[in-house]
Amino acid sequence: MRCFGAVRHGFMGFSLTRQAIAARRQVQDSLLIFQEARLARVTVEDCVDKVTNRFDLVLLAAQRAREISGGAELTLERDRDKNPVVALREIAEETVLPADLHDSVVASLQKVQIDDDDTPDEIGSIAQSAEALRLTAAAPPRNQNIGGDYDG
Repeated sequence: MRCFGAVRHGFMGFSLTRQAIAARRQVQDSLLIFQEARLARVTVEDCVDKVTNRFDLVLLAAQRAREISGGAELTLERDRDKNPVVALREIAEETVLPADLHDSVVASLQKVQIDDDDTPDEIGSIAQSAEALRLTAAAPPRNQNIGGDYDG
């Protein structure tokens, strides 16, 4: 059996050792990242105490993340977290009230914005015009043909 020079001189063993060292470093780096992520991760369990329905939690956190993206002031430090993670942390630590987020979700989904002022506006005059038109349309038409055979 013929032996190649790389194997005979231990080159193959060196390459395995280098690969083993690289793999070991990757595992250590992965463990370090995992430990950091485990300490900084926001679990849904922290938020479920505040918002019982997980689907509502998703809606509220998404709304808060949109508000943060739009320039709303943060109530916690960012700590290199993205907006959805910051939103979940705010909900978990109760620095943002779920009731306020619920109101902003409803307001963002409404097609018609409700005005709170009591002054009569154009809508009131349109309603009065529509009522007048309805009364006019309900009246029986007058006979335009005098002396005609047809009474319509």
